[in-house]
Order: sequence, then C-alpha cells, then structure tokens
Amino acid sequence: MIRKILIPVEDELFVDAIADFVENLNSPSNDLTLRIMHADIPPESLTAWTKGDSELEPMRLVDSVRSALKKRIPDQSIETVVVDGTPKNAILDEARAWNADLILLGPHGQRGISKFILGSVAASVIPDAPCSVVMLKPLFQEKEKLDVKEVEKQGAA
Repeated sequence: MIRKILIPVEDELFVDAIADFVENLNSPSNDLTLRIMHADIPPESLTAWTKGDSELEPMRLVDSVRSALKKRIPDQSIETVVVDGTPKNAILDEARAWNADLILLGPHGQRGISKFILGSVAASVIPDAPCSVVMLKPLFQEKEKLDVKEVEKQGAA
C-alpha cells in the first residue's frame, strides 16, 4: 500500500496533475502523506548556472505548491522540505531517508540547455530509486492530443 509519496518540484506547473493523481489513488487521505521537496542546487555547480536565479526562494516554492494542492485536496497530509544537493542525489537521498513508497516526478518548465541538463534527472533517478517511480505526462502533450482529436472530429463532420 502506498502511504508516502515524495514529490520533487522545480516549479508549480504540474500541481493539477499531482492532485489528479492523488485523487485517483482512492486512498483515504489519513493513510497517505505527500512530501513536496525541492533540491536547492549548490551555486557553484553548472546546473545552478543553467537553472537561472540562484536566489529563488526554495521554501516559498514548496509552500506555494503545498497551498495549491491544499485547495484541491484539503484533507490531505502534505509536508514540505528543501534539501541541498543536485536533483538526482537529493531525490534519492530523501526517498531513502523518508522511506518513500513512491516518487512522483512531473514535467518541468525548463527550456533550452536547462531542459537538456535537468531533463536527465528522471532518467537518472529511475534506475537507482529505492521505490517505484511514476512519471506524470506533461500537460501540454495531453492538450496537443486533445486538439488533434478535436481537429479530426471537425474534419469528419
């Protein structure tokens, strides 16, 4: 049974997808704890340089994600944590230390070189994860599929 879900975040773009996933688990909210985490990348690393503003307030980010989730799933137990380290190591270390049952990874709003470097996080986490990993589909891909179906429908009419 899934009781602890670790949710690493870099932005707030997939809050609705997280809420949809949790709601579809059909698990009583008192049996489930979500932990929203952010890896605060050391400023001396290359990935911090590509990330953008290294002065981004990580606690504000995880608190904002928590607040947005609470609006959708108000009775859900949601914790927040900010850890130092590169995303892969921070995610794996936190999953092990917290004894997570599931890591829920989502798409991020990265572009260009950031997407290339940070896009490999999921690929590097999955083989070494101490638990199952679920990768949420980017919302824009779902929308593109819906738009294609709508165009096909209109073309058939």
